[in-house]
Amino acid sequence: MPQGNSQTAPQDRRVIIVASHQDLRGCAARATASRTLVVTPSLALMIPSAVIEGVLSASARFGMRDWSTDRVLEQLEAELRLGIPIALYDQSEAIRLFQFGVGHTPRSGSVYVQHPILHGHYIPPEDFARVLAKEKEAAFRQLASALGAKELRLVSAEVRSKKGWLGTRVNVPEAASQLGLRVEFDNSGALVRRVHSQFGKPKLPPRVPDDLRPWVEMDPDLRTMARDRTEGHLLAHQVTLEFQERMGVGGDIAALMAGRGMTAGGSYEALHHSIWHFEAEYWPLDE
Repeated sequence: MPQGNSQTAPQDRRVIIVASHQDLRGCAARATASRTLVVTPSLALMIPSAVIEGVLSASARFGMRDWSTDRVLEQLEAELRLGIPIALYDQSEAIRLFQFGVGHTPRSGSVYVQHPILHGHYIPPEDFARVLAKEKEAAFRQLASALGAKELRLVSAEVRSKKGWLGTRVNVPEAASQLGLRVEFDNSGALVRRVHSQFGKPKLPPRVPDDLRPWVEMDPDLRTMARDRTEGHLLAHQVTLEFQERMGVGGDIAALMAGRGMTAGGSYEALHHSIWHFEAEYWPLDE
């Protein structure tokens, strides 16, 4: 695990640790404690500080207090076993080099996961899936507009997440709230078909804008939508969007990090696995 700098390539800082030498030892202790206690993501943030201090004290007795930064990094990397590059930055340098979201100041002693498209942006593990889900929904609407959509209608939805000891299904409104979607139901409890977005007549032929191309390449739902319209010149078709906790490699890493208690201090809430079906109606190409 290298100590990062401004010249570190994006592929070598997929995950960054923002920490001083002392806080880095705390990260190593937390990683060890979470593995020893086998905690779940929801309990990871509840590890008593006394436990952490106990691990730190035990580590100090074995010499960690006198270890170099490189050696502590090696220990932490061995504990986490992420299989992807991790880089260390002190707090001031991280603030200068990267973006962490509006109003978020990176905390020393915290881990952040690289945005899969914006490689200079980093997201706390506990927020990663929810941030990506909302951005995917926004990319969906922007792509629809660029492809010449006239209207998007929400047709149906299903949620595959369960909760509680009895394994009851998470309901659609709960999943919708995480994505910022508005849903309506009739008196029987059935989802009401509603207009999701409407667009004016396009001035350009169907296209994938450069800023959305990485999304299309990364996400199969958006890739299928773009291909069907640009190659098939469809006037209407159904578009399916799927949202789940592990959205790509970054999602896998973020879930693992949150499960090990390596968060930026926020509470962990898993993204509900949901599937949303939309009807897309497009403007005819000759109008």
